[in-house]
Amino acid sequence: MICASVSGTWLVLLGLLYAGYYGNQLAIAILLGQSIVGAMYRLKGTLPDRLSVFTLPYVLTATAAGYLLLAAEELQYLLALLISVWLGTVLLYTYRTNERVESAFDEMIACCRDW
Repeated sequence: MICASVSGTWLVLLGLLYAGYYGNQLAIAILLGQSIVGAMYRLKGTLPDRLSVFTLPYVLTATAAGYLLLAAEELQYLLALLISVWLGTVLLYTYRTNERVESAFDEMIACCRDW
């Protein structure tokens, strides 16, 4: 119920912001951040541990998406960063059984699991 209330609030405030009736972007940003973290914990509780390596790319992507809702002028820089992070994570996940990559992958999983 809290998640729906927080999400509904920032959606309404974002609509009011775009319509010119509300001007507090900070409040919207805080509520967006709460939704991002809440969704991350929900996903972590349902996904297998081996997929927890994608926690950081998810958080960065969701944060960038929230930021773009409020300040779209920096799109190209955010896209370059996100593509790099996702590409690196997918490559690490793909080669996780390789001897050299396995220990780094296991360390990332442990870090993401314990985070």
